[in-house]
Amino acid sequence: MNKAIIKGSSALIVSGFACKMLGAFFRIPLTNILGVDGIGVFQMIMVLYSFSLILSSGGMTVTLSKLVSQARAFNEELKIRSLYKIAIITSLIVGVVIGLLFFLLGGQISAFQGNNYSTLSYKLLIVLLPVGGIIACLRGVIQGYENMVPTAISQIIEQAIRFVFGILFSSLLINYSKELGVFGAFLGIAIAEIFAMIYLLFFVKKLKIRPEGNLHKGFYKALLPIVIGMSVFPFLSAFDSLIIVNRLKIAGFASEQAVLLYGIQTGVVGAILNLPLIISTSMASAILPSISFLKEDEKEVGERISQSIKILWITILPMVLGIMAISKPLFSLIYPNLQFEALGYAVNLTNIGGIFTIITALMQIFTTVLQARGKVFYVMGLQIGGGVLKFLMVVLLCSVPEINIYGLAFSNVMFSSVVCIGCLLCLRKNVGIEFFELAVPLFAGVVMFILVKYLVNILEFSNIFVLLIGIVSGSTVYLGLSLPCLIGIFKNFIKKTKKKQA
Repeated sequence: MNKAIIKGSSALIVSGFACKMLGAFFRIPLTNILGVDGIGVFQMIMVLYSFSLILSSGGMTVTLSKLVSQARAFNEELKIRSLYKIAIITSLIVGVVIGLLFFLLGGQISAFQGNNYSTLSYKLLIVLLPVGGIIACLRGVIQGYENMVPTAISQIIEQAIRFVFGILFSSLLINYSKELGVFGAFLGIAIAEIFAMIYLLFFVKKLKIRPEGNLHKGFYKALLPIVIGMSVFPFLSAFDSLIIVNRLKIAGFASEQAVLLYGIQTGVVGAILNLPLIISTSMASAILPSISFLKEDEKEVGERISQSIKILWITILPMVLGIMAISKPLFSLIYPNLQFEALGYAVNLTNIGGIFTIITALMQIFTTVLQARGKVFYVMGLQIGGGVLKFLMVVLLCSVPEINIYGLAFSNVMFSSVVCIGCLLCLRKNVGIEFFELAVPLFAGVVMFILVKYLVNILEFSNIFVLLIGIVSGSTVYLGLSLPCLIGIFKNFIKKTKKKQA
């Protein structure tokens, strides 16, 4: 793994953890302000917003990062300038059109979802979507130069401002109504997006990019399959938000209970399990332009893929298993208003979601590599196939009383598994990892999970002390058992680095 990937990954991982911590600090008090049912409403809006953002600009960052990197490899500076113009115009047009639909139909969408607290927030998307599209384009151009620092800084700016203004407006407006409380949170997000956009605009201006040339056909040819592939899971999540209340009502839950369960799955559990994905998301963003720049050097590509997977495996595995083991005292501490039955759902959903998180982390690396190597239609096919299975599982399982909201969690695991296995089959010749390098961290992680879970169940201290004991003991056990593997991977990395320098 070269210096650009290490530097880029490190910048994004550091900023990612800072952003996720700010995001968690945002989501936790927001949940306590709005209530679990209120955070369920917030998530229903958020998944539709995320899906719409994918449609308007989601593929822009990936596409620009890839095409700008390839243009640099061939010294085609004019092509970079043209790509920048096309991306900005496209994102603005699509963002405004979709935002206008939400502005006009927000009330109807809210009623269809089974809640009456979303109308004002949907109207705000007419601002959020165009601004988000500009941000995606700016980040894509900058990352195409293998510079991840501006993206990292803009993410921190975005999360910090969102935390301050989102909590402020939500806490003030909740006194008038729940709808205004949810709207306050999205108002804070809108202000944060604008500040992040302004910062990136200043940075891109330094690159002296000016629009020239005519590359519309090539740009859209590269963009379309990426957007379709990236849209599959957000689309399914948006679909979940539209039907989940009605499916759970068939299972015997009242509307308020259904919204609460959805809030637990997407807001309470999702906020925690998103933390480990910082590593995979950051590594995927950093590795894309680097692999695109390598052109046809298959040996070097294979080495970078393998090194990325090894680092991802030994870091994300203990994080996820650790979260699963300490989930009960963790949720009790950060969500003190969570009732006993809701807490049980949160713990069970975390155990299922942990499997989804581990598979998804690997999936992100695999899909990014395949996209960088031109296998965008193959990735799109896998995601559509996995999406069909997820769709069927949500429709069929969530209406079964004994399964209910767990059907949504199982469907996520199915989606990521199908895509991950399909990608691995395609990349099997490029991935060179020894059994020892996978088995030792897995064994260490399982032993750590069993020990921490046992301690959490028998200790009768306060939640904060139980968490501290669990984290310290779990970290010690994992590092102790996996140390030989960690040393081996580190030595191998140093050896290859010295060999390339020589």
